[in-house]
Amino acid sequence: MNDEIIRKHNERVKPEDVVYFLGDFGFRASIQKAHRGEGQPYNPKEIRKKMNGLDWQFVGGNHDKTSNKFNPKTESMVLNQNGLKIKLVHDPKYAEIDYPLNICGHVHCSWKVKEITYCNRTSLIINVGCCVWDYYPVKLDELLSIYHKWVNERKQLHFWQPASIIKKLNKGTLCQNREERLLN
Repeated sequence: MNDEIIRKHNERVKPEDVVYFLGDFGFRASIQKAHRGEGQPYNPKEIRKKMNGLDWQFVGGNHDKTSNKFNPKTESMVLNQNGLKIKLVHDPKYAEIDYPLNICGHVHCSWKVKEITYCNRTSLIINVGCCVWDYYPVKLDELLSIYHKWVNERKQLHFWQPASIIKKLNKGTLCQNREERLLN
């Protein structure tokens, strides 16, 4: 699994790129779990050395711990992309409505995109967990394209109407499977 993730990462990320990693880089099975068939221990720093990217910025995840030899101190980051404030978090429960775009990991195959709403304001969360992107990293340009399509669609809708881009992008995720079961 690690070799495949490294291969796909290096296919897309150039050696000079900046990488924002949103948590759980240091997920490391213990010796006891390895005996139960739950994975082999590894050193995250050794994995990192095999991956392209000049500047790595890490947001800590729930599996990044000192015991895993990897413990990023940052819980979130904010990017300013041409005036668009983007919040980077591991767990989407820490996304904030004050940011028009939140980017997270943590939720695996549950969903790719989702709206959060509070006090007549809506924000978009995009899950960049590798499971929903065929184990490839996602470029910021791709995320911004999704965001701008969502903004343009949202302008045409009433506040309570869901954007169709959400359903389209969540196709094949656990979120879509749950919706289909509820309708049947």
